[in-house]
Amino acid sequence: MLAVAALVSLGLASCAKDDVKTGLGTDVLALRINTPASRVVETAGASGQIQVNSGFVYIADASGTIIHEAALNYADATSTTGQLITGIPSNSSSVYIIANVSKPSDTDAATLTSLKSVSLPITGQTNYKSVALANNGGTEATIAAPASDGLPATVSLTIAPLISRVELSGVLGKDNAGELASDGTTTITSAHAEYVKITGFRVKGVFLTSYYKEFTLSGASSGSQENVTSGATSFETGDLANISATNNGSGDFVARPAGVWAQNVVAKGLPRFIIKISDVTATGVGGSAVTNIVNKAGEELTLSGAEFYLTMSSTNPYSGAQAPSTDFARGKIYQIAELEFNSSHLFTLPAEESLDLKVNVTLQDWSPAPVTGNL
Repeated sequence: MLAVAALVSLGLASCAKDDVKTGLGTDVLALRINTPASRVVETAGASGQIQVNSGFVYIADASGTIIHEAALNYADATSTTGQLITGIPSNSSSVYIIANVSKPSDTDAATLTSLKSVSLPITGQTNYKSVALANNGGTEATIAAPASDGLPATVSLTIAPLISRVELSGVLGKDNAGELASDGTTTITSAHAEYVKITGFRVKGVFLTSYYKEFTLSGASSGSQENVTSGATSFETGDLANISATNNGSGDFVARPAGVWAQNVVAKGLPRFIIKISDVTATGVGGSAVTNIVNKAGEELTLSGAEFYLTMSSTNPYSGAQAPSTDFARGKIYQIAELEFNSSHLFTLPAEESLDLKVNVTLQDWSPAPVTGNL
């Protein structure tokens, strides 16, 4: 899992040896942040790493009241010595860190509960490299007292992305072989009268549905879930330039962006893509041109001059060994290689009924390249 492992040392600020004592006094905080090696793709063939642009460390007493805070000095935080934070109260009990977000107000940062309840809009999370970070699991890390006189108190914690991400690399048109014919019993083959093969299309837009608009500094969802209804579309995502499908060398047609269509999303529920396509062409038995098709709802649709929507299933549309079950996991990137469709999946509006259009996903931890940071 993408994680930023942090080691916090509370060293006593006393100058004279006789002043050294066991327990927490007015101490110095040294925080070292290390990130394990990994790689994530935003555009095809490119690698990236999470950047800690700014951050804040909050120290609370046993009741959860925040009694000390300090801003991250990233230059110091990436040095060997680390950034030293002075004036740590003797009743310090736990640590919570946030990064790559604006500093909350004093009221919002009065307690750990209020701090972790602060909501942020998901639309502000436009770059996976500068993703919002906080303690993994939204749980503060407990400060342990020194083992003996002269030794620092320590706490180990992990910070990780507060949200999830979903990526789509391409849209692939296929034939409807293997689908049930209109009689409900016969399986369509390439020799069946209802056989249709997609031979061209253009991606006009990529949209998202079933997503939450806000998340909190604990990584929870906030507000209601946004869904597509009556043909309305949610906010657009990724590269929306008109992209025509081309032959993939195997006789099928695929449309691919320069990189990936992607959206950072709240780690709650199962956000799904809706693809808007046009310029659909198809052939039937023997390669004859097809002008009309019948979708899963039994609607006969004319291809020429029409726009269609491909809607991922409202039941869990993800399959594969690493697919999410009920919710996206915080800090995970769900990568869809290709969203496959055939003529039965074409609708003139985003489908509100459940369809069996599903995709296989692979799961990549949101792990950046190695860096060392000290707060």
